Amino acid sequence: MRILIANYEYPPLGGGGAWAAAQIAKTLVDLGHEVGVLTAGSGPTPLSEDVEDGVRIWRCACFRPHSDRAGLKEMASFIQRAQVHLPEVVRALEPQVAILFFLFPTGMIGPRLKLKFNIPYVIAFRGGDVPGLEPDIRWIHRLLSPLRYRILKHSAAVTANSVSLAASAQPYSRRPVQVIVNGVDSNFFVPATSSQPRPFRFVCGGRLQAQKNLPSILNAFRELNSGVELWILGDGPLRTSLELDVEAWGLRERVHFTGWLDRDKLRATYQQADCLINFSNYEGHSNVALEAMASGLPVIASKVTGNQELILDQETGWLVQPTVDSLVECMTNVAANSAQTALMGSQAARWVRDHLSWTRTAKSYADLLEALLTKGSGGSKFLAAFNE
Repeated sequence: MRILIANYEYPPLGGGGAWAAAQIAKTLVDLGHEVGVLTAGSGPTPLSEDVEDGVRIWRCACFRPHSDRAGLKEMASFIQRAQVHLPEVVRALEPQVAILFFLFPTGMIGPRLKLKFNIPYVIAFRGGDVPGLEPDIRWIHRLLSPLRYRILKHSAAVTANSVSLAASAQPYSRRPVQVIVNGVDSNFFVPATSSQPRPFRFVCGGRLQAQKNLPSILNAFRELNSGVELWILGDGPLRTSLELDVEAWGLRERVHFTGWLDRDKLRATYQQADCLINFSNYEGHSNVALEAMASGLPVIASKVTGNQELILDQETGWLVQPTVDSLVECMTNVAANSAQTALMGSQAARWVRDHLSWTRTAKSYADLLEALLTKGSGGSKFLAAFNE
C-alpha cells in the first residue's frame, strides 16, 4: 500500500504523538509499504522533502517557535500550510489511504482528501483532541463542533490508543472507535546491566504541561526524606514555574531538570533511575511509561483514563488515587523497598516486551487500511482532481 501519514508534529518536533507517528511510519515501511509523512517544519523553503528510515517526509515551513509544544497559532499555521501543499504531496506519493494523527488540527485536511482526491482517511485520536478530556480547551471543541462533525462524517475509520480513550471518543463518532495501542522499542529501551551506588531516584515528565499534573508530584516529593531524588524529563510551558517552586522550597539539590533528551540520553536516564511517576490527569497510552517500563522501571500512576489499561497494579507498578496524600504514601513505600521495586521493574520490562511492540501496532494499522481498500473505498481516482 501507499500510505500518507499526517501529523502537525513529527520528530524532532513534538512529544508522544509525534514519536508514535514516526515509529508507525518506519515500521510500516519495514513491513513492505510505501509511506509518506506530511508534517510541520521550519526550513528556508515552503516545502522540503527528505527520507528518513525509508519514509518520505514533507515538512511545511510553519510558525513553530518551540520544538516541544504547539499552541493555537502553531496549529493554525500548520493546517494552513498543509492545505496549500496537500496537492503537491498527493501528486508525488499517490497515496491509496491516509492516517491523520489528532482530530484537530490534522484531521482538518481529511474532508479534502476524501472529497477532492477520493483518498479514504483514518482519524487517530490521541488524547486532548477528544472533547471534554482537557478542561482548558473545551471552548475550542465547542467552537469547532461543526467541523468535527464534518471530519468524522467523511472519515473511513476512527481509532484511539486505549480502550478508555475510545469510550470517551465514541459519542462523537458515527463509526465504532477501534483501539490500536502504542508500542515500544524494547530492543532499544532495555534495563541497565549494572548500577552504581546512588540515592533512590524517581523520574517523571515528558511534555511539561497541565495534563501531567507535575505540581502535585513536586508537592508529594517535598514530604519524602532527603535520601531520594526526582528527575524531571523534557520541557514545556510549566518548566519555569516548576523551577521557581523547586527553588522556593529548597529542593534544588534533589530535583533535577534534564530538558529534552535525545534517545541515547533518554535511555541512559531511565537506566539510572528506579521508578517512573505518571500522575497525569488523563492519559491515552503513555509513550513515556512504555519506554520506562521497557527500561526496567515500575510505574506509579494515577488511577485515571489510560493508565489503568497500561499498568498492572501491584505487578508492573502501582495505581493510586489522584490525590497528593495517596501519592506521598506510595512514593514513601516504594523508596523504602528498593528490592521489591527492582523486581517489579523486571516484571514491567518482561510484560511490555511480550505484549507491546511497534510491529504489532503497525500491523494493526496495516490490517485496518487493507480492509478499507478491500471494501472499495480506495483512492484510485485521486489523480482525476488534477485534470478538472
